[in-house]
Order: sequence, then C-alpha cells, then structure tokens
Amino acid sequence: ADIKRRISRTKDAILNAKKAGARHRVSYTVRREGAGQVALVGPANAGKSALLRALSGAQPEVADYPFTTRSPQPGMVAWENVNVQVIDLPPFDPELSPPWLAGSIHAADALAVVLSLGSDDLLHEAEDTFGLLRRQNTWLRPGEPPVSHHLEPSAVGRVPLPAPPVPPHEDAPRPKTWSAVVVASKLDAPGAEARLELLTEVCPALPIVAVSAETGAGLDDLKAWLFGLLEKIRVYTKAPGKKPDLSAPFVVPRGATLLDVAEAVHKDFVANLKSARVWGDGTFDGQLVPKDYVVRDGDIIELRA
Repeated sequence: ADIKRRISRTKDAILNAKKAGARHRVSYTVRREGAGQVALVGPANAGKSALLRALSGAQPEVADYPFTTRSPQPGMVAWENVNVQVIDLPPFDPELSPPWLAGSIHAADALAVVLSLGSDDLLHEAEDTFGLLRRQNTWLRPGEPPVSHHLEPSAVGRVPLPAPPVPPHEDAPRPKTWSAVVVASKLDAPGAEARLELLTEVCPALPIVAVSAETGAGLDDLKAWLFGLLEKIRVYTKAPGKKPDLSAPFVVPRGATLLDVAEAVHKDFVANLKSARVWGDGTFDGQLVPKDYVVRDGDIIELRA
C-alpha cells in the first residue's frame, strides 16, 4: 500500500511538473564535464539509478517503485586516467515522460540504453524503448570500445538498425546519430542469462553489455565502453627534455590532427607552432611530424613554438 501511494504521488508530481513546464521554461540541460557526456535511457525500474551509483559513487534515489528519477542526475565515472560524465534520466513512458526528456537525450554525446534482465516484460520494454527513441528522431549507431582495448560485448542485437530519414535535398543537413550501447542490467537476477539471449532477438544491432550493479559483474568493462562511446582518444604532451605527465591526457576526437592537439593545449600554439615531435606506436621515438599528422591513442607529443 505504501508503494502504491508513492507511485501515485510521483505520477501526480510529474503531471503537475508537465503543466508547470508549459507555463515556465526550465532548462534541464546538464553542463558537460569530463571527456564527454553519456545519457542513461530506458524504461522504469530498469536499474539506471542503481547503475549510476555503482559506477560513479553518485547518490541518486534508488527505490523499488517506478519514476524515482524525475530530473537529470549526473555522476562522474572514472576509467583509467579519464572521467566520463554519465546522466541518469527519467524513464520512458508514453504518458508520463517529461516534455524536456528528448532535449536532454539529444544534448548528450552518446547513449546507453538500459534494460533489465530481471524483468518478465523485457521484450516489450525493449520494443517500446527503441520505438520511443525513433519517434523522438533519436537515431543510433553501434558504439565501439576504446581503440586501446579489445573488448567483446556480451551479445549483439539481431534486428537491423533503422536508418535515419534521407535529407530532402543535397544541401540539407543530415540527421544526427548517437553512438550507443545496450546495458543489460541486473545480470544477477534469476533467469538473466536466458533473458539475455531473448533480448538479442528484439534488440537493434547494437553491442549489449550485461552487468550487475549489485555484484559488480561487468562494471569494469562497461566503464571502458562508456569512454569508447565518445569516439575519442587520449594523447599526452611533454616539454623538451622533460617527461610527460601520463596521468593527465588531452582527450581529442578520433581522427584529430596535431593542430587539434595544439589548440587543445593553448590556442596560441596553433599560430605559433614551429615543430613537433611524437613518441608513439605509429612513429619512431621523437619523430618530427607535420602539422596535419593524425594523432593516435597514447601518443606523446612535444610541441615547440
């Protein structure tokens, strides 16, 4: 009875907030921090809040009734020497999802779709979740692990990914797509392995990472996947004659050039850069490289202005 009262109060609060939102515009965008921002999306009781708590140490409210999360809840997830900002968002619901939810999803750099292996209604929840994403024009592409790590997902969805709409003419912008992974939570639940196999039959062709916030199973791999979703690499700088600080990388997009790194260090370097040496897998130690050199993950760069 107590849980029913809490659910009723929560639904009333959501509906009242939606009415208020029509009168007063409130920003629910979370200021981006760390290497990038990954949003946790999914149905009610998928375990998103427990996952955020287990990954980051943040303290969102966790309860055994739906709609506990009513506003974006950020947490910083540390992986090796970088931090990824993860945002727990309110659950998908055709009637009760807040009107700002789509905007918060679209503001993120990448998405982690959380579905519960402990739910008897898993298949319907998966279909509803991906259907709602499509209706919000949230188009997904398969995420990848960090380039520095060879990680295999727990499974891969078998349903072809929906293609975004074709632009009406050549000059029209192409629809944005988000790098995504499916997080199959509650791996510790009875029957989870069997449900994981069933999930692949209704899930789009995205990597699936099975985890348990309760036991910690799979969480280390998930942290790596979260950084991989950002499609970025880590490079390091050093002053001439000194050692690099390997605890503080510069994080740049995959495909970035030496000039991109120079701008990340300081904008003055771009105009004044005279030469650069690189230590890394793609060069011999201290090799002089041109300004359009495409940096690799783990490169150590000595910039001279």
